[in-house]
Amino acid sequence: MSMTLTGCGKGQGAASVPCYYLDFDGNDDILTLPLADVPDGSTIVLWIKRDNGTAQDGIMGPAAADYWYLNGATSTARTGAGTSTSTATFNTTDWVHVAFVIRNGAAAIHYKNGVDVTNAATILTRFDFDEIGRILHNNTYAFGGYMAAIGIAPSVLNVPAMWAAGDFHKPLDPAVFTFACWNMRSEGGAGQTLVDESASARNCTFKGAGEPAWGGTMAGTGPVGWAD
Repeated sequence: MSMTLTGCGKGQGAASVPCYYLDFDGNDDILTLPLADVPDGSTIVLWIKRDNGTAQDGIMGPAAADYWYLNGATSTARTGAGTSTSTATFNTTDWVHVAFVIRNGAAAIHYKNGVDVTNAATILTRFDFDEIGRILHNNTYAFGGYMAAIGIAPSVLNVPAMWAAGDFHKPLDPAVFTFACWNMRSEGGAGQTLVDESASARNCTFKGAGEPAWGGTMAGTGPVGWAD
C-alpha cells in the first residue's frame, strides 16, 4: 500500500498523513540498504522505544568499524569508530529521542531528548552503515523495540533548539534531512520497503514480511506530544 503525499515537499506536517513506527523483535529483524557513507559534519536522529533496556541494542552499522548502539551492560549510547559514549543511560522502555552529531573534525556529540549527554567524545570523520536495527551483522546486537522518524542531515544541526521548537515531535523535513528521511508515512503501515522521502531515495528493504513488523501510529501510541 502506498500514499501520495500531496504538497509535502517541505515535510513538517505539510500533509496530514499519519507516521507509523516499526517493531523490531530483538532477534534478527533488520532493514538493509546500499552502504551509506555519512559525511563529516552530519546529524543522525530518531525516536526509539526499547523492549528491554539491558539488551545490546544496535541502531545502525555495517559489518565492521562504524556503528551506533546502546550498550547492554551500561545502557549508554556508544559508537564503534573511536568509541564515543554518552553519560546518560537509555535503559528506559519509554519513548526516547536520540541524536548523534559528527562535527567537522570536532568531538562527536550524543543527545537524549534534546540534551547533550556526551561523555568520552571522539573525533569522527565519517560514519558508514548498511543496516538499521543491528550492528556488525551480528544478531547479538539486534534492536528490540520500536523505531520511528529516522533522519540524517548532512549538516551540524542545533539539536537542543530543534527539540525546544518541537521539530522532533512531527514529521522530519526532507529539505533538511537530505541524506535520508524515513518518516514512515508514505507506506501506510504496510509493505516491506521503508521509503526515503528525501531526494536521495535511500529506500530500505525489510528482511522479510514482519521482519520488522509495522507497529501503530506515532499520533496514536507514539511519544507524548507527537502531531502529524
